[in-house]
Amino acid sequence: MDNARKLHPELDYADDPIAAAVDADLLLHLTEWHHFAAIAPTRLASCAGALKVIDARGTLDTEQWREAGWIIRSLGRA
Repeated sequence: MDNARKLHPELDYADDPIAAAVDADLLLHLTEWHHFAAIAPTRLASCAGALKVIDARGTLDTEQWREAGWIIRSLGRA
């Protein structure tokens, strides 16, 4: 992320999934990094502003996320 910070210092960066989700109205899952893909949706639900996620990588377990109360859209899936 250091390279991204140098290129775009005007953006906010989070080092972990919980920090990234605090008060978020929508989560965009744009990475295949394991620590972001493996996070339990119930953990994120306690800090997110709204339970909406777009999985652009197709790596999240949509069933698990829906069972946790999330509205999830996964690109390339029904």
